[in-house]
Amino acid sequence: MTETQSQTPEQVLGDNVKVYRDARGLSQQGLADRMARLGFSWTHNTASLTERGKRGVSVNEFVGLALVFGVKPANLLMARDPEISQVAVGAATTSAGTFNDWARGEWAMILNPDVDEAEVYVMISDRKSLGIALPEQFDAEKLMLRRDAE
Repeated sequence: MTETQSQTPEQVLGDNVKVYRDARGLSQQGLADRMARLGFSWTHNTASLTERGKRGVSVNEFVGLALVFGVKPANLLMARDPEISQVAVGAATTSAGTFNDWARGEWAMILNPDVDEAEVYVMISDRKSLGIALPEQFDAEKLMLRRDAE
C-alpha cells in the first residue's frame, strides 16, 4: 500500500518558487535582489526559507513573486510534484488535482460545517443536486457542492 504524500500550500509555493527561479537562471540572491527592487526586505535566506516551505509569504510578496517570474499568480500555487497526492491546509486535506483546479479559479472550496473533522467540499457550477445538506446561510439554488472524493 502506498503512503499518501501531502504538502502544505507553503511547500507547494516554495517548490514553484524554486522551479521558476531555476528556469530563469536566478540564484536565491538574484531572486532576493529582484524582490528588494520591488520594496520587499528579501535576502538569500528569505528566498531559501520560502523555497523550502519554511516561511509563508504575504499577499504582497505573492504578487511580487508572480511579477518577478512573469507568471499568473495561480501558477505559483499549482501542485506539480507527481509524488504529492494531497495538499493539506491545517487539518483539512484535498487532492492535489482538486487543489490545482481551485487555484486556477475553476471552483471554490469550503469546509464541511456539519462535522468535527476538516472535510473539504468543493463548489461546482453545474447546478445539479448532489444531495448534500447545506447550512442555512447558503442558498442551495446558487451554491452546489460535491464532496471531494479523494
